[in-house]
Amino acid sequence: MRARMPRWAAPRWRDLQPALRARRSLLIRLGAVLAVAALAPSTPFDRLETAITDARFGLWHRPPTGRIVVVDIDAASLTPERGWPWSRKVHAALLDRLLDLDADTVAFDVDFSAETTPEADAALEAALVRAKGSVILAALHQPATRDGGLGSATTLPLPRFAAQAWPATVNQWPDADGRVRAVARSEPMGNERLPSLSMLAAAVPAASDEPFTVDYGIDVEGIRHVSADALLGHRVARDVIAGHIVLVGATALQLRDEVAVPRFGMIPGVVLHAMAAESLMQGRALRPVSKMLELAAAALGLAAAAVLARRRKLGPRLAVLAGAALLGEAGAVALQSILPLQLGTAPLHAGLLVFAVVAVGTEIEGRRIGILRSRAEADRLRTILDRVIADNFAGVVVVDHDGTVRAISAAAAAIVGFPADAEDHPRFDAVLPGPLAAACAEAMARAADGTGWRRPAQEIDCILGDGRRVTLDCVATPSRIPGPVGLDGRLGPERHAVCLSFADVTEQRAAEARLVAMARRDALTGLANRRVLIEGIEAALAAAETRAAEGAEAAAGPAVALLFFDLDRFKVVNDRLGHANGDALLVSVAARLAACAAPGDLAARLGGDDFALLVSRASVADVRRAAEGVVAAVGGVHSLGPYEASVGISLGIAVAGSGDAPALMRGADAAMGAARRAGGDRAVLFDAAMARGVEDDRALEHDLREALRRDEVGVVYQRQVDLATDRIVGVEALVRWRHPTRGPVSPAVFIPIAERTGVIEALGAWVLRTACRDAAAWPDPIRVSVNLSAIQLQRDDLVATVLDALAASGLPPDRLDLELTESLLMENDGPARDRLERLRAAGVHLALDDFGTGYSSLSYLRDFAIDKIKIDQSFVRGLPGERPAAAIIEAVVSLAGNLGLRVNAEGCETAEQVDALRRLGCHEVQGWFHGRPEPSSAIVASLQAQLATANPATVRGTAAVLEEA
Repeated sequence: MRARMPRWAAPRWRDLQPALRARRSLLIRLGAVLAVAALAPSTPFDRLETAITDARFGLWHRPPTGRIVVVDIDAASLTPERGWPWSRKVHAALLDRLLDLDADTVAFDVDFSAETTPEADAALEAALVRAKGSVILAALHQPATRDGGLGSATTLPLPRFAAQAWPATVNQWPDADGRVRAVARSEPMGNERLPSLSMLAAAVPAASDEPFTVDYGIDVEGIRHVSADALLGHRVARDVIAGHIVLVGATALQLRDEVAVPRFGMIPGVVLHAMAAESLMQGRALRPVSKMLELAAAALGLAAAAVLARRRKLGPRLAVLAGAALLGEAGAVALQSILPLQLGTAPLHAGLLVFAVVAVGTEIEGRRIGILRSRAEADRLRTILDRVIADNFAGVVVVDHDGTVRAISAAAAAIVGFPADAEDHPRFDAVLPGPLAAACAEAMARAADGTGWRRPAQEIDCILGDGRRVTLDCVATPSRIPGPVGLDGRLGPERHAVCLSFADVTEQRAAEARLVAMARRDALTGLANRRVLIEGIEAALAAAETRAAEGAEAAAGPAVALLFFDLDRFKVVNDRLGHANGDALLVSVAARLAACAAPGDLAARLGGDDFALLVSRASVADVRRAAEGVVAAVGGVHSLGPYEASVGISLGIAVAGSGDAPALMRGADAAMGAARRAGGDRAVLFDAAMARGVEDDRALEHDLREALRRDEVGVVYQRQVDLATDRIVGVEALVRWRHPTRGPVSPAVFIPIAERTGVIEALGAWVLRTACRDAAAWPDPIRVSVNLSAIQLQRDDLVATVLDALAASGLPPDRLDLELTESLLMENDGPARDRLERLRAAGVHLALDDFGTGYSSLSYLRDFAIDKIKIDQSFVRGLPGERPAAAIIEAVVSLAGNLGLRVNAEGCETAEQVDALRRLGCHEVQGWFHGRPEPSSAIVASLQAQLATANPATVRGTAAVLEEA
């Protein structure tokens, strides 16, 4: 269906630009006026400044110095016999008690300006005389009536008291809100200017006569209080008063000597003086920053905020302004916490508020203009939308609230077989196939009753008009649409529409199904892979558990067993006939295995030449017969094109019991190993003895790891003796393990376990480091040989491991021989060559161990840079009587001589064998004839003895032999 394109009329928003500029100019002028108002002194902004500075006191808690003690004239002190006001005798007793407790200074926030009884006044005067000038008495301005109006009268201590003490002002001047923030340093009182009580108590020189703001960040709760009643009753310890500044004042609520302060609310007047004295003693007498500096800081902050907020959207702009306010306040707090300065931030906050108002106003105006522009562009956007739908790559069908199709893309028309350029508007159920029409109707019903909107994508199988079966990935999205604008300018009732989007995913789903099948099948043989086998084992075990839960009769079901086998001569076929024929052999084996499987069995290839068969039979005997059938069917001769290959299989059987899938696989693998050790071409059932062997191997593996961690493994060395000089020219490092409970464990036992479990990597690296370290300390620079395992040769970091061991020990590379077997080189032909060549380039020597027992020894002499050949002890054992053994050794020596290689004969145990090897031209021997494997200390002793008995000619000959090698 072709979308009708309305006539496009250019938007007229440019006509609105003069009005927009005028509004923005107005907003700028308004902002300037507000900024001037914010910076000008006025009561609202003074209140804002006061509120901010008061709030800062709650951001920290400075402890008091501890030098001030407040003696409270509290409710407990106002006993009936004392009354109030107290007799001057009580004050005198209180002062004497404080002097007895060695108070440093005593300040009375008590009015002593009126005379009382002669005896009481005399008692106080005598106490003041005894204080010897260490007492401060209060002087204050009190309200009074003068000439019919209100005024103040100066109240000073009686002259007889003032002559023996220090008068000090205790006036409290609250701000307009009734809170006391500042305290005077000194004030004129009568004909003289008196210091304040806090100044005298703190004993701080006055830098000026200006009042200071008390630091209410000091914790008022930390000031020590002592009840006057406890003091008069001798219930206060000396260390509480001794050496302290004591302020005596009324704290009882009924005495009404309280003042309002920031942060703490109402506190007694004497506590206010204590806080003021603490502020002076701690250097926290706060003073305001000059107005010019405040305005300069505010201007700097506003300028920075304006730069950062420039050209940002409203949200980020407001966030920048809020951040500037927080930073400005944080700077003021930091300044006040470091220095006794109060920086006013009200101008900054007021300016930022103006900026925010301007930003919001500009945003509102911009959005209004945007609405006008959007209305002007609505027709063009509608046309673009129609064209986008028509040309959309996916299938798109737009259905109106009345069920008519308003738009359809070309892709959708091609899928459902409807002409895209049709001029009429048919109903959706006349255009769409049944399942698609049902999805659209369900979405329209949800939109109509408001029960839900977009649903997740769903796949629908449809049969199109031409009979094709397709799979469509479909999403039906209901949408609300504003109603039309009426003549009165109001919107009509809201309508709804449905957008149906779908795509033909038939081929994609078929390809995914093929990929899933491939992921579960072995690519070469088509058998199930390891993952499918494990799933099958777990399902069979779960079924067995279900039967067991149902009762004894159900539990006595069929026997589920796992058969593992590999090919006994597969590597020979692979090496002699090539990998292509090796793959053909694997395919042939898989075909025979599949033919042996009964319905319900699961045949799988695990990798390489390892295969498995999961079977379910009536009894264990039937499982055995099935396994023997596999051995007979799979083994034997296989035709590989022009070749024939004869292979056998070693098969292990594990019957499912109470274990899990990994345990069943371990049992089958252990049984397969037993079949291989028994000669192959047979099936072996996993039994209790094998289970104990498996558990024993696992225990040995654990103990071996612990032995490595606890340094319980040791290295011994077997001598390599030059037959021409009878001198030790090298040693072979051999690992030994003495188990704490088992005693010595043979390497033939724990080395295979280490190789199977990967422990050989850490063990081999440890032996290498130990051998290099020991050899570097020996007195004679002989060589040391270290065996490499297959896992070590496979690792990319082999070269780094060897070079690190040499560098850490200081052993020259030419004194290290790495011994490799032919089978190891066979399995690592490609990647091994590069690593070994890099080691040879570093100066390390390579020796080929067990020579003559492999399949392709001569090719490895050519392909790898071998320095030494070690003849296997199976040939040496037949000397001197067996002529074939002597002939083989003679041939090897001749071959090595032509290639420039040295020859070492292993397993030399008798003098006759030594003489025979010397006659055959062998260069060096090792074996029990020259000594069993020994620790490093024994080798050192032998080398020292060898050096002590050697003559110069022999030493030169040995050096020449080593240099030639």
